[in-house]
Amino acid sequence: MADLLSLLAALEHDPDDSPALEALASAAKSAPAVLREQRFAEARTVLAARGRPDAVAALYAAEIAATEPGNKRADLEIERGLVLDGELLDVAGARAAYRA
Repeated sequence: MADLLSLLAALEHDPDDSPALEALASAAKSAPAVLREQRFAEARTVLAARGRPDAVAALYAAEIAATEPGNKRADLEIERGLVLDGELLDVAGARAAYRA
């Protein structure tokens, strides 16, 4: 299994890399929380600058799956909802994220 850093680097290079995206949540769970938060934020910034809000939303979903319930997870859900609603016009997805 690949580590979090290499998977995020692969996704920054190719946001459509399905195997990397599928392995991401599992790798994120085994990474230290501080490293996970920092690298996910950096990868989201890179992908947002490249105009890939779909990939940004997918990174949020993977990070949410690896984050324990609590304030941080709630913040991630809100941020994901903002991307889904504002960038992808996915109102139903945004509502689900806000409810979560």
